[in-house]
Amino acid sequence: MKRYFTMEQKEAKEFIIGYLDGNISDEEKSHLTHWIKSSETNAAFYAEVKDTWEATIVNANKVAGSDKEWQRFKSRIQNGQKQVIHYSQRMLRTWQSVAALLVLLLSITGWFLFQNIQHSKVLAAGVIKTVVPIGEKSQVILPDGTVVWINSGSELTYPNAFGLYAREVLLKGEAYFEVTKNAESPFRVMTKDCQVKVLGTRFNVKSYDENSFTETALAEGSVALTSNKGQSVVMEPGQVVVTNSDGSISFKTLNVENLICWKDHILRFDNAPLADVVSQLERWYGVNIEIHQKDQIEDRRFTFTIKTETLGEILKIFQLVNPITYNITGDTVSITFVNN
Repeated sequence: MKRYFTMEQKEAKEFIIGYLDGNISDEEKSHLTHWIKSSETNAAFYAEVKDTWEATIVNANKVAGSDKEWQRFKSRIQNGQKQVIHYSQRMLRTWQSVAALLVLLLSITGWFLFQNIQHSKVLAAGVIKTVVPIGEKSQVILPDGTVVWINSGSELTYPNAFGLYAREVLLKGEAYFEVTKNAESPFRVMTKDCQVKVLGTRFNVKSYDENSFTETALAEGSVALTSNKGQSVVMEPGQVVVTNSDGSISFKTLNVENLICWKDHILRFDNAPLADVVSQLERWYGVNIEIHQKDQIEDRRFTFTIKTETLGEILKIFQLVNPITYNITGDTVSITFVNN
């Protein structure tokens, strides 16, 4: 039986907790997203329920049906009797750690490199961090209704006061954003190499610590990108920009849709070098790949798509067109390229 949202907050609360616990369908999740985006009141109510849920180790859905229990639930938090770390069961076994700690103004300023001083005081209340393990993916809805898909081996951090004076998140790894438009409050993604500023748009940012660059791909709208050395560029849909650790900015000719299809559980390689293939397969399957005698094909490019295939199936297909032998031991994959 399908359920649809009304303006009744009690019903909305049950949907929100179901989403946070990972217990609602994709259709219900879509309804929830639209409901949150439909008004500032709804977005504020979502943020209130989310903060309450995250601040306790109690299973929130057990008290969601009783207004009396829910008020008592919130009261315990307001009185300071709360646990600051909560692990939730998320889709695809993703775990989310929530840290609510008092942070000094100096620490916040250092944490958000590009953040204005007047915003730092808001962040002192604490931060929320979503950590996605290798081999997993997750989706979160921010208090303003912005939807974020977080890729394998990535972290997304934002202040408890998100949206009060600013909309800023810190990204380590890769995430795809569908940002709720708000002309009075630009949305900013902070990475180790750059800041991406938007009003409302769809874009992907890849900024893993092991890489010496950040890659931004714009699917829709417009974003202003500023490197950590002050160089700036305004991106147009279909563009891919690489911001290097030295502050330089360059453009890539790549298919943006190929770069963002990971959020739909599709991994697509289009004339990709071996190094890119290996690093993405490692994150996708949560394994460590060792390549032997790779000098034989280091200059080769690879084009293929992964949807539901297992690692073993991909290696067997790969073996049909490449002279390789392979061995899988635990989470380590050894691949050897042999002479024809």
